Order: sequence, then structure tokens, then C-alpha cells
Amino acid sequence: AAHVAGDKGVTSPPGVKEEDEELELELVALEKSEIDADVKLMPGPDGVNVVLEVDDAPPGALRVVIHEKGDCSNAAAASFGDPMMTSAKAPATGEIKPAGDLGTLQADKDGDGKLEKKLEGVKLEAGDPTSLMGRSIVIHEGDQGGRTSKDFGKPIACARITRG
Repeated sequence: AAHVAGDKGVTSPPGVKEEDEELELELVALEKSEIDADVKLMPGPDGVNVVLEVDDAPPGALRVVIHEKGDCSNAAAASFGDPMMTSAKAPATGEIKPAGDLGTLQADKDGDGKLEKKLEGVKLEAGDPTSLMGRSIVIHEGDQGGRTSKDFGKPIACARITRG
């Protein structure tokens, strides 16, 4: 990228590929939710570190899941598909945990909370089958466990994982 004098735009250091750059997204509140949520995705050598912060969330347990499709248009009908399964390895118990299951975030009485998690075996490289790009990150109210969209609580915030 050419750098113009006086240009305040963010340019990558030389030699840094786009898929190695940190990605920040703002989640859109769904239905009547007042939630304000931001997520940072930071690629590393063996996965992606995820830091999610929420304000004005419903107090209590929130389940954070990366879903297969990057479609937040009809959350009630789970337009974002099922949780991303791509890089999940079945543990000894034989239970497959979705690769995109970030687990539970506990929002305090003011609706504030933070979740930090490393997703192993995934990338931010477009076109890669283990990539998070083009998928969606969804916050579900409550935490019913499970591994399909029907098993999670009501979606209250969603964002398509994309650059630009």
C-alpha cells in the first residue's frame, strides 16, 4: 500500500498479510435488545484469539457462538445456520463441541461483561475451510448448552465476520 504524506489512514506494516491483521466488529442488537457489543479477532500462529465486550446486555449467562453463515437478516429463523463445526476434534467422550462455541459470558447486574477465548485451528483467511470469514458471531440470551441453533437461547446480537 502506498503511503501518502499527511495520510491518516491505517496502513499495514510491510509484510503483514490481511489475514494476519486484527479484525474489530460491532455486533448489531436484534429484536428489542439494547445490547451494545464489540468483538476483536486477533489471528495467531495456531488459531484466533477472540475478545468480546458487552454493555447493556441482559444480566446473567450469555452464550457466544460463531455460526456457519454470515446472515444476520432473520435471526428468529436462525438465518445464520448452525454453529461452525469445522475444526472441532471429538474428545475422548465422543461428544463433538462446535469449533465456533466460545462458551458463556456472564453479564453483571449492569449488563456489562467480557469474554476472552482462543479458538484453535481456525483462521481469518478468506476461502480457507477453517476460516471465520463470511460467518457470523452471535450472542444468545441464556445458556442452554447444546450444539445446534435450536439448542441455544434467543439470539440478541449478531455480526457478519468480514473486512470493510
